[in-house]
Amino acid sequence: MPHGNARQIEVERDIAHVTTSNGTASVQKEVFWGKDLLFLEAKAPGARMDIPFSIDAAGRYELVAQVGAAPDYGIYQVLVDGKPVSASPGIETEPGANIGAGAVIDGYYREVFVGEDRLITWAQLAAGAHTVSFVCMGKNAQSSGYSLGVDGLVIARVADGSGNTLTHDSASSTNPADRLRRIGALGPAAASQMAALKSALTSSSADEREAALWAFTQLRAAAAPAIPALTLALRDESHVARGLAALALRDAGPLPDASVDALMRVVDTDGDDDGVRMMAANAIAAQGARVARVVPALIAVGGRAGVHRHILRAVADALGAAGPAARDALPMLREMAKQPLVRWNANAAMRRIDSR
Repeated sequence: MPHGNARQIEVERDIAHVTTSNGTASVQKEVFWGKDLLFLEAKAPGARMDIPFSIDAAGRYELVAQVGAAPDYGIYQVLVDGKPVSASPGIETEPGANIGAGAVIDGYYREVFVGEDRLITWAQLAAGAHTVSFVCMGKNAQSSGYSLGVDGLVIARVADGSGNTLTHDSASSTNPADRLRRIGALGPAAASQMAALKSALTSSSADEREAALWAFTQLRAAAAPAIPALTLALRDESHVARGLAALALRDAGPLPDASVDALMRVVDTDGDDDGVRMMAANAIAAQGARVARVVPALIAVGGRAGVHRHILRAVADALGAAGPAARDALPMLREMAKQPLVRWNANAAMRRIDSR
């Protein structure tokens, strides 16, 4: 959502701050299409899970919960700061729009499904800490349990009803991050403002750094003069920034050895975000035959236990780009091809390696 102010919170990453009663919270990995869930194992009605979030400025906010469904999920009432909410405070929706029934959620479905958006509320919130709570009220007659899985929360500041626009995506916004995004919207023509974008990469604001890096992704090959700065951004404390830096490097054109090596260090870092590692491997693959310099490191990652399949697919693509120089990877790729969700990429890589 590069032009809006919506913020998505991956709640499972904040499990240390989640509290429960009459139930146990845990993280379920790769439940549905690679999505992780904050899971409440509830034994009976009355079980509760409290998820904290915070906002920087007071205003009216839309709160959406991305909630799973499963054969053993219960029915939950949603509270914000301990108070019941109304899901439809006069909001106009088109016929058939999926606004859910956010104030009360029936999580039962005959099979596991993750990610249905439930509009919880439009509420006036003060700056600072808040809590969204899910309280079990019982279960559908067809459900075998009372549990609940939450994929994420999306928070967006909305108009306050007074005629003033409170969203941050206005063309007249003075927000520094918005100005940077508007530069990126110019595409390759934004190269004329390269200095402003590069300067923003050293900002103390993660939002500004992320906005500048997103702008660089829109420059594509015109971002080539910023390759050294983008390489440094691979070490940014924000995983969003690191991923955007890798994406920008992928499209910036031929990279120097130092940048290829820096991308490989990201791919090889088990503790980093899976999406960042995948994008770094994609950036390496874009280097074509020059991937040869990091083939041994790619083989090591591809043969490592527990690596996410998204990373494995990108590693296979990178090895394929290396061509015959990656012949040493063939045994590892054959093993990788035994995994159904990686097989296509592994087989494609082997064909590219053998065809040159």
